[in-house]
Amino acid sequence: MLTADQLAAISALRDKALPGPWGVIRLDIEEGVTSFLIADSNDDRVASVDIAHEGDAEALAGAEADAHFIAEARTVVDLLLTEVDELRAQLARTPTPRRHAWSDRLRPRSRTES
Repeated sequence: MLTADQLAAISALRDKALPGPWGVIRLDIEEGVTSFLIADSNDDRVASVDIAHEGDAEALAGAEADAHFIAEARTVVDLLLTEVDELRAQLARTPTPRRHAWSDRLRPRSRTES
């Protein structure tokens, strides 16, 4: 389970980043070289994933998948932090069930019950 400090650190990272949502813009720079720009909602560059794939379709697809993961993470981190906060608040409001000791489960026998 994440500690409160770990959640605060993740929140701080999120708060330092440009607001989302982010998207991906593909730019074919030259033959065999592609750049995937991660851009904010104003199409301003946030980051990029560049690859010299030299026609390797698998390498190009991997770089594109990485770029989309980075872009989507901006929104997903918000959703996950909200979910964790809501679940922890719900858990805090849930009463803890009483634990029964073994002695609570045993009833004394009367001398007539044998």
